Amino acid sequence: MTGRNASDELKAALVGCGGMAGVWLDAVKEVGHINLCGFVDLNEDAAKKRAADAGAVSAVTGTDLAEVLQKVQPDVVFDCTIPQAHHRVTLTALEHGCCAAG
Repeated sequence: MTGRNASDELKAALVGCGGMAGVWLDAVKEVGHINLCGFVDLNEDAAKKRAADAGAVSAVTGTDLAEVLQKVQPDVVFDCTIPQAHHRVTLTALEHGCCAAG
């Protein structure tokens, strides 16, 4: 993420589309300059619903984090998973060149 300006749009993937994801979606709206381009959840219907809730009609949704990251190549991953999954999500995000927040 070097060479970016503060106003540059960041591509982001949201992982874990349950209740906590709603809080992150609200924060993203407040921050601006974030393009939610991927949604991942063990339940693909939950990922699709969060994408629709965010108005991200062209976002990639799925159940496999690595696959979604490969398709959308986001700058950052918002980890809204359960604590037991954070380690794996963070490592996968870093392996794909993303920053992880959560």
